[in-house]
Amino acid sequence: MLTRRTLTSVGLIALFSFLIAGIADAQTRWPGKPANPGPGEMRRSYSRSGTVGRGYRPLSTWSYQNSARVNAQSLYLYGENCPEVEPATVKEHVAEIRRNVAAASRELDKLDEQTIRDAKISGEVDALRKNYEAIEEHCGMAERCVAGTSVETGKLCECCGSLEDELDAAHKTHQKMLDKLGIKQTTPDAGSSDQKEPKR
Repeated sequence: MLTRRTLTSVGLIALFSFLIAGIADAQTRWPGKPANPGPGEMRRSYSRSGTVGRGYRPLSTWSYQNSARVNAQSLYLYGENCPEVEPATVKEHVAEIRRNVAAASRELDKLDEQTIRDAKISGEVDALRKNYEAIEEHCGMAERCVAGTSVETGKLCECCGSLEDELDAAHKTHQKMLDKLGIKQTTPDAGSSDQKEPKR
């Protein structure tokens, strides 16, 4: 006959087995980390390697977006101040904008679903992707300002103004995302709207 002590022992063994299985599952999903890492764990990961998720590099993303914005500003100033802009100049700066935005987009791809879910940044990730798509469209419009050996500078300025707006929006969204990830931006905020704007 099973005694109360025997039943208690069996129950405790079952409970411990369940807890051990749960811990093992958590270790499989996040080796050495809690099953659902919060901002604290993400901050520690960033402090160790400068990365979050599957290698997302926030400062590299900031750098790519800022470089794209500087190229858009340069194109705007060419269009505003130079009546005969070289087509090669337009193509070169548009190529740089595309290259940097593509690099920022690749960084975004490194944010895994677990990190996005735990940090509640799905809205920011979606907004950044839309910004990047809009930037690509405006780059195409800027290229179409080149007509043979001449450039329609008025249209170029309009396109570059829209490019700046999208890049500024991307910068602000990225900053919100960093706040949710618990990452403090320590570099000069060169991409912010507080800096001097060439747009008029």
